[in-house]
Amino acid sequence: DIVLTKDHLPRIYFSNVAYGQASDYRGVEAGVYDLEARRTGTEEVLFAASGVTFGDGNVNTLLALGLAGGSPALQIVNSLDAPAPTRLRLVHALTGVGAVDVLIDGLHVYTQSVAFGAYMPYQSLETGQRTVQVVAAGTTRSSAVWATTI
Repeated sequence: DIVLTKDHLPRIYFSNVAYGQASDYRGVEAGVYDLEARRTGTEEVLFAASGVTFGDGNVNTLLALGLAGGSPALQIVNSLDAPAPTRLRLVHALTGVGAVDVLIDGLHVYTQSVAFGAYMPYQSLETGQRTVQVVAAGTTRSSAVWATTI
C-alpha cells in the first residue's frame, strides 16, 4: 500500500499493487507529503520518505524498486512525467544486474552505465513499434539481460 500523509492525516492512495503491476493514476492535491510504502493490509512500513512534493498540474509516477527486507533495499522513485509527444523514460529496476546501457532499435541510446534505481532522461521516439534492450554496461545487443517491444 502507498500511504500519503498531509497535515497529519494519512490516506491510502494505492492498495494491493502486486510486484510487476501498475495502478491507474490518481489525483493528489498539490502539497508536501510524507510517503510510506506498507505491506498490504498492515501497518508495517517498508519504506518511508518525508517532504515529497507534488506540484499543481503535474503528473508524477511513483516507482517501487528493490526488495522488502532484502538487497537491494526497497526505494521509491518519484518521477515528474513528460507531456506528449511520444517520449520514453526508463528506470533501472533489474535486481542483481549492475550498471546497464539501453538500446532502442539496436542503437545505444543511454550509454552512461546507469546504476540500479536511477532513471534516464526522456528520449523522444517516432511513432511506431520499437525494440528496447537492456545490456550490461559496455556490452553489445547480443548480450541483452532484458528486452521488450513497445
